[in-house]
Parts: sequence; C-alpha cells; structure tokens
Amino acid sequence: MALNYIWLGFFLIAFVVALFRLIGYYFRDWFAHNLGWIFDQADSNVFNAIVESTFVMAKTGVEVSIGLIGLMAL
Repeated sequence: MALNYIWLGFFLIAFVVALFRLIGYYFRDWFAHNLGWIFDQADSNVFNAIVESTFVMAKTGVEVSIGLIGLMAL
C-alpha cells in the first residue's frame, strides 16, 4: 500500500512542478524582475514533453519485456 502512495506522489510532484513551470512562463517578466528567475520557451511546452516522454518510456518498456520473454522462451 505504501508503494501506491509513493507512485502517486511521483505523479503529483511532477504535475506541480510542470504547472509551476507553465505559470512561470506566462508571468516570466514578473519572475525575472522580482526574483531573477528566467523561464523560456521550453517551459511553455512542459506538458507536451511529459506526455511524449511517457509514451517513449512505455514503448521502451514493451520492447524490453518482449525481448526478455523471447529470451526465456529459448
């Protein structure tokens, strides 16, 4: 049960960080002037990057598991 909470925590932390980066991009002038934090174009595409990397990692996981199943079948 504890691993479920850890797994959920990973997703929640990633969502909060991505949301902060997106908000930081839209208010980049305020952050740069008051805090000295710089947000660029990559921060506006953070959710697209998360979704793309999720599908790439899922594809990699399937390819590895198929290879291991084939190896066990020998």
